[in-house]
Amino acid sequence: MSGSGFEAHDRPFYRATDGIAMFLAVSGWFLLLTLPFWLGLLLLAPVVGNAAVFALTALPIGPALVAALYAIRRRGGPTEDRTPTQLYFAGLRQGWRQALVFWTPFLAVVTAAMVTTLTGVADTGAGAAWQFAFALVLLVAVPWLWLTLTVVANFTFRSRDVARLCMFYTLTKPMVSLGLIALTVGLGLLVAQTFDWILAPLGSVVAWAVVTLARPVTDHVEDHFVGGDTAV
Repeated sequence: MSGSGFEAHDRPFYRATDGIAMFLAVSGWFLLLTLPFWLGLLLLAPVVGNAAVFALTALPIGPALVAALYAIRRRGGPTEDRTPTQLYFAGLRQGWRQALVFWTPFLAVVTAAMVTTLTGVADTGAGAAWQFAFALVLLVAVPWLWLTLTVVANFTFRSRDVARLCMFYTLTKPMVSLGLIALTVGLGLLVAQTFDWILAPLGSVVAWAVVTLARPVTDHVEDHFVGGDTAV
């Protein structure tokens, strides 16, 4: 309404439909970029011979998550006039290389654990000890990985600085770390109780949860390292 100061983006209906459009678009692009992985889950047997194929098809998940984290964090911003698709691909262009820097070694470790389980090594004493050590590492690696992807999605730092900064936050913000671990466990339980591909259409929901849980970290980075200027 002209002259009333009541802008369209302030209306509840507009905000609701805009939010729905954002979540649908981000989920759609996430699904499309990671489709080979979900098809692999449906078509390939979980055997050792397919481990490398699973790992290869899972590589796009890291960049796809970074793009989703970028778009969801900027949804509904008062100065943001880009469409959900434009936001998603802006995040993808900005962060896909660094996403692979952190996602690839994590994926390699997870693949090694999967091979150990499938070959029955885990049933031996050495295998059980290895899996216990792996579980301990995951307690730190899982929140650290989520934070690295979040920082890569929203800021432009060197990879080594991202790694150190996120390790600092993983250890000094235990509530954030515990929240991200709980989210990961919850997603794992959801998959275990339903279907392997249940997460395929939920990219935007997962990104929203991570953005929400990691907000103390992103706020601290803005306040102390970049003066409030996030990457665009």
